[in-house]
Amino acid sequence: MCRNPLGDVALVVSVNMDQMELHMTRTMIFAPTAALLGFALLAGCGTNMEQRAATGAATGLIVAGPVGAAVGAGVGAAVNEAEEDANK
Repeated sequence: MCRNPLGDVALVVSVNMDQMELHMTRTMIFAPTAALLGFALLAGCGTNMEQRAATGAATGLIVAGPVGAAVGAGVGAAVNEAEEDANK
């Protein structure tokens, strides 16, 4: 038994804490992976440089805000350059 800040008695169950840590660990591993996958997939959408950069920027804005938009636009441009080099 321990006391919370209000002085009430609270029962702390270690099993629930272990489950919560496992859930948080999974979230911290899979969330960035999913974001990067989204960047890669959506940055490839479009038929020209502007469309790919715009799609990457929109994805980045949703995932990580203004900084993500800049990164997403860069990813879109890089995908476009890689595809152009592959077609030559």
